[in-house]
Amino acid sequence: MTHARPSARPVADTPSGPVTGTVSGGIASFRGIPYAEPPAGPLRWAPPEPRKAWSEPLDCSRFGAIAFQSFKKGDIMEPPRGSYRMSEDCLNLNVWTPLEALGGGSLPVYVFVHGGGFAAGSSSQPLFGSVRGGGRALYDGSELARKGVVAVTLNYRLGALGFLALEESFRRHGTAGNWGILDQLEALRWVRRNIAAFGGDPERVTLGGESAGAVCASLLSVSPLAGGLFRACVSESGTALSLPGFPVARGDMSTAFKLGASFLSLLGLPRGAGGLAALERVDAEVLARLSALDIDFRKLSPMAFFPVADGKAVPLDPHAALAAGEVNCRRFMMGFNRDECSLFLPRERNPQVLAAVEHCFLGPQGIEAFRAASPPELREDRARPWHRTRRAMAYALFTAGTRRFADLCSRHSEVWLYRFDHSPPLMRLADLGACHVLELPFVFGSLRLPGLLSGRGSAGLSRLMCSLWAGFATGGAPVPAGSRHGVQGEGPAGCARSGDGPPPFSWPAYLGPGGSCAVFSRASRAMPLPDAEGLGIMADAIFGELPPAEPAPA
Repeated sequence: MTHARPSARPVADTPSGPVTGTVSGGIASFRGIPYAEPPAGPLRWAPPEPRKAWSEPLDCSRFGAIAFQSFKKGDIMEPPRGSYRMSEDCLNLNVWTPLEALGGGSLPVYVFVHGGGFAAGSSSQPLFGSVRGGGRALYDGSELARKGVVAVTLNYRLGALGFLALEESFRRHGTAGNWGILDQLEALRWVRRNIAAFGGDPERVTLGGESAGAVCASLLSVSPLAGGLFRACVSESGTALSLPGFPVARGDMSTAFKLGASFLSLLGLPRGAGGLAALERVDAEVLARLSALDIDFRKLSPMAFFPVADGKAVPLDPHAALAAGEVNCRRFMMGFNRDECSLFLPRERNPQVLAAVEHCFLGPQGIEAFRAASPPELREDRARPWHRTRRAMAYALFTAGTRRFADLCSRHSEVWLYRFDHSPPLMRLADLGACHVLELPFVFGSLRLPGLLSGRGSAGLSRLMCSLWAGFATGGAPVPAGSRHGVQGEGPAGCARSGDGPPPFSWPAYLGPGGSCAVFSRASRAMPLPDAEGLGIMADAIFGELPPAEPAPA
């Protein structure tokens, strides 16, 4: 039974226990619902345990604690001071659903995993300002709910607490280094058990994510542990093949174990059971500080903590699993932004530093392939060095891996591919273009501060993209989904409203090399994949030539 009187706070009676939420504009939201026990003490570096059921109504009117993480001064990932609380009791999730659908058990469900380089971020990440102070969360699911989708966002362990691989942990649990991935699996199991109480259908779950969250979502699409938990996958700016320079893409546990041993040494702790026991007593703030995301390319020190191909949570060779069609879903939507890496590069544009970055991520063989893949104006070492390096990094971290992922998936699954090209005026002025993460407020309909993200076409593009994502979650091809259930509401500028839907949009499936994609801009359209030749050259250089397709059964 679910209580949804308009004059009272909604109550959802889930199998885990009753939760109370809030209502705004016809959308019921429940924030900070715990899905697992606090992963502290002996539960650090162990698979999560399901949260014990409760009997009294749980107040879920505010976002829960976020995972421990460390911020540098001026860090764009840091929410305003005082607007968040960090705790090891961070395994919580949030649900948005049409008020009248509570308890119906029939709506599609979209579960979203936040990004942040596996070391930062949260499901309550504000777009601008403080969420507690009235600011809107970047991943607010209200607009998706207006289109008839139950939206779920979640927190998971980060940094060393989420992705530290120790041999002792592997001996105990048969897995190591994927604690954050296992958290996401536990959240998906919670969704399967409980989502009907919020009006969602557990048989119609789509899993999505952005950046590190997209890597996690696509890894779960090939995880041996995730069968039956979701039916479709969305990957924005990241896939299981997006980190070719890191162990996850090579099935190399030994490298991950060496990093784990180095982390113990940094703290003056021994290897083995004694070291793990001592590590379980170290203050979580210290662990977060030591594993903070530090992409300072002047030091050439990329992130150290990331998912590991352990053969249990993540297959030993994700590329081979994809080629063999060993996937947990048969519908994929994926893409990247045109100027992915403009947000990451050092701004002084020192040619020597930029050349070092290229060699760090591509290596000599990749550099040669990059010359062949680049347009003539970027082939010379001294030609437009900042733009050249931005393109090289994008190939290495995002775009070539997405192209290969799409090519492999298109052999056995339905695939829709996109590129996000839209760049509001101030983003162009800052030479950021269509940078990493920029598509997110358009997808979630959470546009704010008109001076930054507004511009000709922004409002319409947000309506279109939010509708397409909702349409994909509903099932079948991504076609615009209009407002459903009679939900009304003002919504922030640029968000879809009842009676203010997007125009029709035709997005053909990607059928492999030579296929089409959607390009999102002021004049969104379907067209052949831009830079298809360059992406193919770089994918071959990084992953080897595309293996031949298996013959179709007679």
